Amino acid sequence: MSQSTRPSYPQLEALVNFLEENLGIAKGHLRSAQGKWETKRKWEQITITLNAMGGTQKDAKDANRTGGGGPANLPSLTSIEERMVAILGGRGFAEGDSQFSVPILPSQEGPSNLEVSASTAPTPPVIVEQQDDHILLSLPAGNELHSPDHTPLLASTRSNRGRRSQIQVERDRLISIEERRVEAELIHARALQENMAALAAACNNIAEAITTIGTRVVNVLETLRRSP
Repeated sequence: MSQSTRPSYPQLEALVNFLEENLGIAKGHLRSAQGKWETKRKWEQITITLNAMGGTQKDAKDANRTGGGGPANLPSLTSIEERMVAILGGRGFAEGDSQFSVPILPSQEGPSNLEVSASTAPTPPVIVEQQDDHILLSLPAGNELHSPDHTPLLASTRSNRGRRSQIQVERDRLISIEERRVEAELIHARALQENMAALAAACNNIAEAITTIGTRVVNVLETLRRSP
């Protein structure tokens, strides 16, 4: 299917209505075999409906594709954007979970070390290093974790950037759709105005022609009446 054009505003609104009516599909809750079959069937149905409306043309797999990422300081959302955010779980869905954040000591500048000792076992300390925007936990020699690759534990603070960028992408796409819609309405209004002006000119020409013909008829009648 062609994906060269952007979705039209009616397509976007129809898709939002579909997701609002099928929150289980929108949030990925239908994971059983029956649920997956039902999800596939409904995506095929809505894809047929969307393709029939013009704009972008996609198959069910492309219509069901998702993404994410972006900055957090975004402008106010439009009404249709608010509906999309509500489907995804409300405004808090892109803010992350504070319970899983790793606090960084504000009084320390640059890389720093902190010894974390266990409460009971006399094991060597774990070294915590703060480097830029992430925390690196490393164990002393001889106390490596028994993982397949024995890599250090990494707690990244970039986990929410992917989801936030998708909001910006969708917002830019909606703004572009709205701008094109307004431009189309202006073009239509200009064309209608030009047509009205042309119609008025035509009516004026017809009135002048009728007046001219009436004058000639009166002149002919006057001539006939005066002739012997």
